[in-house]
Amino acid sequence: MTPAPPPLFRFRDLALGVIFVFFLASFQGLPVTSGLGIGFRVVYFWALYLALRHWWAYHRSVAPRRQAHQLALTEQAAQRACALERQQASQALAAAVSPHLPAGLTVTPLDNTGVRLVGESGTRYHVYAQPSGPVSAAETRDQTALARREGATVVRLDLHGGPSTVQGQEIWLHAGVQGLAEQVGFWEAAALNEQAVRQRGHDVEAWALDELESIFATWTVRRGLLMRRGGDVDAVLTRPDGQVFSVDVKSHRGTPSLKAGVLYLGQSEKGGVQSQLHLQAQETGGQAVCWQPEAQYGTLLLGGLLFIGGPASLLQHALEDRP
Repeated sequence: MTPAPPPLFRFRDLALGVIFVFFLASFQGLPVTSGLGIGFRVVYFWALYLALRHWWAYHRSVAPRRQAHQLALTEQAAQRACALERQQASQALAAAVSPHLPAGLTVTPLDNTGVRLVGESGTRYHVYAQPSGPVSAAETRDQTALARREGATVVRLDLHGGPSTVQGQEIWLHAGVQGLAEQVGFWEAAALNEQAVRQRGHDVEAWALDELESIFATWTVRRGLLMRRGGDVDAVLTRPDGQVFSVDVKSHRGTPSLKAGVLYLGQSEKGGVQSQLHLQAQETGGQAVCWQPEAQYGTLLLGGLLFIGGPASLLQHALEDRP
């Protein structure tokens, strides 16, 4: 809120004005030729001169502040008008996009000409319709900062032709509203599929580790141990004779293989899993085991790593027979 400007006339200025008028009326009856009349008038006009001079100096000092206040009011009015224009643009874009969005996507206007799309997966998109003219760097920076705070992807909808591209953290779609809806629907389906795959992996890991507790009843079973260099070990099994096995549970059903020294599960390259297994073996001082409870390939030894594809009973027999 802009503070009020300093007044042109202060209370003391008005009070002095009243006093001067009073004294002016008081010496009207004094003859001009008398010494008292002349002295009174000299003092009066000298005091009046000093008062006016002081007021004029004050007026000159507050004039820039009053001008700055007026300028601030003008800027505030312009900002309000600009904000209203941006809100109207956001509402218009939301109204244009909403009818074309697939089910499960919600749209809400932003305060900066864009709209927010949120899918069932929790993925957020900030969509902006690019104007025909240039967009200021400050406005683009503010839009990017807002998206970063919300963890959203910026999608710029350009209706002026050209190929769709990815520029840094932004996606430029050269398509209409219908094309935007189709593209966002595709992204949302992919995100939901990724979430389903991750959830399935968590579920498989949970029930597989629960089975270890019952099947390896005579062993020492420790679950979810953090490693010093990052990551964790799903389970560390210690045989009654002291032999240690670090077990990493994978929901992948593919058969493991080594190609040029790199681990593959089925057709998927899993070099990260390979490094993690070796790190687990170093941290625990035992044998690294990759257990795939939903696979059916049996037991494999690849590059010093033991792979078990089958139920917990197969894992038990394989580990009991390991030297």
